[in-house]
Amino acid sequence: MRPLPISHPSCNVHICLLSMAIAAGEAIISASVDVVQNYVFSVAKKELQSVWYLKDEIKRTSELVETIRGGVEDAEKKQLQDEDVRKWIRDLKNAGYDMEDVLCDYRVVVASVEDGQGVVTRWMSLAKDALCLVCGIPMSCLDIIPFPLTPRVEIAHRLRSINRNLAEINQRKAKLSLDGGMVGEGNESDPTRRSLGPPLWQYQQRPMMGRSETKNKIKEDLLNYAAASTKESCSKLYVIGIVGAGGMGKTTLAHNIFSDEDVVEAFSSRKWLYVGEKFDLKRLMNELLGDNSQLVREDDLHSATQEKFKDQSLLIVLDDAWHTNSEDWDLLQSSLSNGAKPHALIVTTRNKAVAWAIPHESGYLERELTALPDTECMDIFKRWAFMGQQAERYPDLEWLSEKVVQKLKGIPLAATMMGRFLHKHLGNRQMWVSIASDVDWPDTDEGNVVDRVVGLSYLHLPAHLKPCFAYCAMFPKGFRFDKESLIRMWIAQGYVRPSGRELMEHTGSAYFHDLCQRSFFQLPNVEASSDDYRMHDLIHDFAKKVFTEGCQMDESDTGDGTSSEEIRHSEDGTSFEEIRHLSFHCNGTGPPELKRLLSFKKLRTLMLLKLDVTNYIICPHLDVLAKFKYLRLLVLEDYKLTEFPDSIRHLKSLRYLDIFRTGIRSLPELVKTVSAIAIRD
Repeated sequence: MRPLPISHPSCNVHICLLSMAIAAGEAIISASVDVVQNYVFSVAKKELQSVWYLKDEIKRTSELVETIRGGVEDAEKKQLQDEDVRKWIRDLKNAGYDMEDVLCDYRVVVASVEDGQGVVTRWMSLAKDALCLVCGIPMSCLDIIPFPLTPRVEIAHRLRSINRNLAEINQRKAKLSLDGGMVGEGNESDPTRRSLGPPLWQYQQRPMMGRSETKNKIKEDLLNYAAASTKESCSKLYVIGIVGAGGMGKTTLAHNIFSDEDVVEAFSSRKWLYVGEKFDLKRLMNELLGDNSQLVREDDLHSATQEKFKDQSLLIVLDDAWHTNSEDWDLLQSSLSNGAKPHALIVTTRNKAVAWAIPHESGYLERELTALPDTECMDIFKRWAFMGQQAERYPDLEWLSEKVVQKLKGIPLAATMMGRFLHKHLGNRQMWVSIASDVDWPDTDEGNVVDRVVGLSYLHLPAHLKPCFAYCAMFPKGFRFDKESLIRMWIAQGYVRPSGRELMEHTGSAYFHDLCQRSFFQLPNVEASSDDYRMHDLIHDFAKKVFTEGCQMDESDTGDGTSSEEIRHSEDGTSFEEIRHLSFHCNGTGPPELKRLLSFKKLRTLMLLKLDVTNYIICPHLDVLAKFKYLRLLVLEDYKLTEFPDSIRHLKSLRYLDIFRTGIRSLPELVKTVSAIAIRD
């Protein structure tokens, strides 16, 4: 069949249709090219602006970091019971930490390099970033190659991500009906404020208020036992149990008996030992022996204790004991039961079974502490609220005191903290009225009086003191805080703010003094040095509640088999990847397994603490340290180290290094070149 001529009408129709199709295709392609071109141009413009004005963006972000630190008072008050608000505050903190990490990378990767460059070199560096973006963005938009990342570009991307996160956080703030701005509005924001009255320990030496009858009974029995034993060479151990709920004044009562002049005269040797929830009899007996004793074998501990105290009358206070297995107490009992002089134990505990578990052949006296009557509770409250002044000078506050004390339900610790708190508001009658009328109390369990009072004191802390207090949750209960070391840790974390020309250590000391005045710290006993402090267990519990970015672990938490996504903070569900501060506790002598630490990607604190003081720990492989580029504080106490691991040179942000009781005796150049490190040895 012959083909139709081109001039045939049918061919003309086909040609016309083909032309129309080609024209339509060209229009579609042209439009697509325009869309891609506009998109690429838009992306390139944003990237070039973010790189070109990175320093300005960094400045705005720095200011936002300071804003984040202030927090929101209304949210802090509501977080104590509202899990959604608690999560909002946690996300807000994380955003602030992420911004500080960006600033850290900027200083290390970009600013430090540019500071050593001339103007021409810096412009060439910017031009190189721009060229990389211009060449790479079109290809990345078409998924041909990955997005081009130089250090400046990568930091700019992270800043934009953080700002998007902050926008979402602000939207949630409105949904949660939170009042207040992003700037801290603490009642006392002046970090140099010092006029808070005499130090806490000056009042500890005054006669005890409340429990006088109980004290006199225990003292009488103790002295009778000591006198009888002196006459008749008694080799039996006498045990006194002081039992009561937390905050009832067990330790205060024991401390008052321990330091009583008549008791001091009756016993030639006295020892105060903190026991705590984790029972370690070897540690206790080594502390009893003193002189940095590090005996391990039970036979050695037994013979050394018998030999040292066989001719001494001995009084021991075992504070905050929890262990109820009598067999585990046998070593202590047998070591103290064959001397020629009287040996007595005072045990403070929340559980009656604990004191009964300690074998006692000579006798046992138990005193259970219940709530104080309002009259005695009022005496404690007034001592701290009016601080030596006559309450009659404040007639409008005296009748309010009665209403406040009624809410404290006879708990001495609550009376002490509330008195200290309201002392700071002697000139603010409205504050007293709000406390008396239950208006200003935090949203916590009304039955837990101590927790509510601690929460009230915390919420009214100045903004600069809140992180300092909360950071103490990194340490185990009963930990003896060394004042100077803790202050340096606060400085390393950026909690201490510069105050004119004053040394940061002096400003930090004022912070610590302020917290002591508010009863957040206390001296452990009369034998302690002036720089040795403890925190009450119930106050420590509250610190753990608010310090959601911190975590404590021990060796039992380091087994394999659980992914980091499945691991959660014990208090509130925080994933380990969000944890910034880690305290790792080791009780053994072998090297701890640190593989799990790889789950923590943004650590600022790593404390490898040894709870058993009797011997050194074989140090684990510390190559993992190289992963923590934001680490500011590293503690390696009691580890068998003779030289620094090479991985420490990667820690460009390190500011505090503790190598106490290790074998390290010299600092290599890679450590000396890292700025602002406080080394305690």
